[in-house]
Amino acid sequence: MQVGKKCVVVMQPVLLRRTKTSTIDGEPVVKLPPREQQLVCKAFSASEQRFYDQVQQESMQKLKVWILVAVDCWSRLLQSGSSPLQLALNHLWSWTGT
Repeated sequence: MQVGKKCVVVMQPVLLRRTKTSTIDGEPVVKLPPREQQLVCKAFSASEQRFYDQVQQESMQKLKVWILVAVDCWSRLLQSGSSPLQLALNHLWSWTGT
């Protein structure tokens, strides 16, 4: 048995999923006050802004690479003369033996 499955088997009797609307004997399991939400806009500090800019720049660079790879793969499939759907179906048929 996998470790994850063992954990589920051991923890399932202890952990119960309860929602705000769950009831026991007609009474709510948890009585919560109404939620209060407040939107606060605050500017980053200089160091926070530098960090955010760096993370954003690195993420954009990775995204551009993934897009270039996807476009290259798509273009190679189109140039091969087979549609991607046809290639997928051929792969599926060969795998199922039909």
